[in-house]
Amino acid sequence: MIKIFRKIRQKLIEQSKVRSPASPAGRYFLYAIGEILLVVIGILIALQVNNWNENRKNQIEGIAMLKNLKSELTEDFSMMAYNLERLERRKAAADYLYQLITNDAERVEKDSTAIVAALMRCSYIHKFVPSFAVYNEIQNSGKLNLIRSDSIKKHLANYKSRVEESLRVESPYEITIKDFEKKAINFLLEIPFSENKILTERYSLINFNLFEIQKDKAFLSLLKHISYITTIELNVKKDLLIPRLEDLEDSIDKELLL
Repeated sequence: MIKIFRKIRQKLIEQSKVRSPASPAGRYFLYAIGEILLVVIGILIALQVNNWNENRKNQIEGIAMLKNLKSELTEDFSMMAYNLERLERRKAAADYLYQLITNDAERVEKDSTAIVAALMRCSYIHKFVPSFAVYNEIQNSGKLNLIRSDSIKKHLANYKSRVEESLRVESPYEITIKDFEKKAINFLLEIPFSENKILTERYSLINFNLFEIQKDKAFLSLLKHISYITTIELNVKKDLLIPRLEDLEDSIDKELLL
């Protein structure tokens, strides 16, 4: 590019010589002006190329960030599906136990295996806690501006705030689960063990006195509460978190297609 401008300048000087011979000082002045212009043009071109390279580099890095976010979201979806499945099982277990104890305590034959499994499932705490590793890395590096889409940044912030909100809502529920676990242990003392492993094939040998359990009003209250809070946890995830996850994924997919 600089060579082209030099040729143009040289041609103009030669044409000037033909028309009216210039003094040595005049020719030197034209030459100096031409050199200055060439230097300025060269600097401007270099800056433009440098800016283009920098923008291209930032664009590539931004796309890599989006792909990493997309990969992390895929893990979040899998974690969410697992969490929902566990919560559904916990609610079903709580409802099963409550109905069994309140309505069928007079039954002679009981499925001890199902009762033990239900007691255990009601004692588990299931939390959806995404790592946000990619998002935190982007924020800590100060490169969030490399994500050009305002929509992605908005949905990302919404998703993170909803997760934090759900954890705040669900945190007190852990007390109920732990209180139930303490109660349930009393009914699980007869479970056969061998080398610190529960012998599931011998659950049927356990004799549960449902009449005694039925008398424990605190236990029944905890069962009802577990069913209730599990329903809330399910609704929070289905109505608040999953839509935010889907919005964020859609916005990332659209940006990657551009």
